[in-house]
Amino acid sequence: MSERIPLQLYLLLAMLSVVWGCNWPILKIVLGEMAPMHFRSWCLGGGAVGLSVLALATRQSLAVPKGAWPALIASSLL
Repeated sequence: MSERIPLQLYLLLAMLSVVWGCNWPILKIVLGEMAPMHFRSWCLGGGAVGLSVLALATRQSLAVPKGAWPALIASSLL
């Protein structure tokens, strides 16, 4: 049984590859200007704001279900 992979997945893979590839030179430039922990703090804050905006725009909840807390804590420790 042969399943076809949708064209959108190939396009998404290509876009991800280009964005990830551009990340390395940009990261090198930024780390020449600021400390690594300062940069990571900005990334964490920007990611939190972006995730919150996306959740609000799509009316999704960011609440963690009760049964998922042990797995979430265990994965965060790793």
